[in-house]
Amino acid sequence: MLRSALLSLITFGAITLFSLLLNIVSARALGVEGRGAYAAVYSVAMLAAGLGQLGLGNAFVIRYRATEQINLHGTVYVSAVFAIVASAFIGATVLKFTPTEDYVAIVVLLASGIALTQLFSAMYQFDNNLKFYNLVRSAPPICSLLLAIPLWLSSSLTATNLLGLQATIYTIIGIVSCLSLLSNLKNKGTAPIQFWQTLKLGLKFHAIGVLGLITGNIDKVYLFINASLSDFGIYSVAIATSRLLGSIQESISTALFSKYAATSDTGIIGAATLAFRLSFAPLMAIAIVISFISESILVSIFGESYRAASTPFSILCFESAIGGGSWILVQYFAAKGKPELIVARQLAALLPIVILLPFIPDKDVINSLAWLLLAGSVVRLIITLWMIHGESPLSISDVFPTRRDYFLVQKHLFAQFQR
Repeated sequence: MLRSALLSLITFGAITLFSLLLNIVSARALGVEGRGAYAAVYSVAMLAAGLGQLGLGNAFVIRYRATEQINLHGTVYVSAVFAIVASAFIGATVLKFTPTEDYVAIVVLLASGIALTQLFSAMYQFDNNLKFYNLVRSAPPICSLLLAIPLWLSSSLTATNLLGLQATIYTIIGIVSCLSLLSNLKNKGTAPIQFWQTLKLGLKFHAIGVLGLITGNIDKVYLFINASLSDFGIYSVAIATSRLLGSIQESISTALFSKYAATSDTGIIGAATLAFRLSFAPLMAIAIVISFISESILVSIFGESYRAASTPFSILCFESAIGGGSWILVQYFAAKGKPELIVARQLAALLPIVILLPFIPDKDVINSLAWLLLAGSVVRLIITLWMIHGESPLSISDVFPTRRDYFLVQKHLFAQFQR
């Protein structure tokens, strides 16, 4: 598992660098309002792609590990069709309720491409070395940046051009991912596809994903309705940059699920708590440092126009680290096929946010939304610690890494390099 986690962390480094550079290019080239329009359409496409996958990627991994008596190729084809149709429909429908409804054609293509890429990369978790999974994750930001820079230098980079470019990139990567996945699967010939059983299991995981998407996008939807594109542009820079901090924990979570999903290995609880200890306290310390210099960071990188993003950026860095820590721990329940417990956790944390949204003051909507997301993240962590307590009793001291933890990691790292 450590080897997969290391590969994921290296991938995280590449994704972080190229995503940051792409954010810088788009923010400086498009201006605050143009960045707002771009971020709004891209957010809708990501939301539609997430909703349209129906949990089929995780369900495929579980069914592949549990039994191979299904038509694997047929399952991949049918899942892809479902994901494309659902994502395109959701994207086009949602965009009509935003100030950017002129981008319907682009959002349909972009949502479909993202859905395909994410679906096949999720399916590829059946291979627990995660090499292809990490390659697919890193390809979109790298390709987008490399192709966007010439447009920027020639002063021809617009929100439409950038979105169209990314729609093309995601579609190509999705097709290549599909072909690669199929070539690495042993088809079961005339075995039945059993898609409805896969969909039934997928919808259980999808409930987790939907609640996660709602939690992660409820702030953006609120801004669509109650704020200007300029406000959305400022907020998009704050939240996109803060997400880079939590990408470390996302990589670890992926490695945990890929290693332990639908297996008899009981090491998941120890691995999850160890990963939590090693990541949570250090990332919280980084968030504290960032909070003192956030204004200087954002102004120097994105420009004076984005100075107002510094306060929400500071708040959202804490939210990202706390939310990522709880997500590492819940991989125990995901790997053991207990998504209903994660759904209960997501619902309990979402309710306070929904209740408090109507009371957000119009004069300070961006900062208020950031504080509200932070509160929701804290609630999720508290609930997760309570849930995991019955499996492996945790005390406050267990949140912080010990010397023994570092020696253990050092030992494994040395063993990996010796190979």
